[in-house]
Amino acid sequence: MLLNGKDNGANPLPTRANMIRAFDWLLHGCKSDDMRFLFYAGHGDQHLLDNGHSLDEFCESINPLDFIIEGPIYDFELNERWLVRPLPTGAKLFA
Repeated sequence: MLLNGKDNGANPLPTRANMIRAFDWLLHGCKSDDMRFLFYAGHGDQHLLDNGHSLDEFCESINPLDFIIEGPIYDFELNERWLVRPLPTGAKLFA
């Protein structure tokens, strides 16, 4: 919740760092038969970025509140670093 334009700590602002912390929280302690759920309602973008991670020349991103300064969170980062590959074998993530 925002009070006078400031976060009161109850609901952290969706900054890049806070979103990454939330991804870490979501998978913390995840075991092989666990199921986790992620719902994202926010802004995203598509970038002409041929980085070898996609079949076309584009990658998609989600845009945190501070994406202009800190950068977006790219789909390949979600896959490799925070949500897919870190899952234990047999665990499921619904997004």
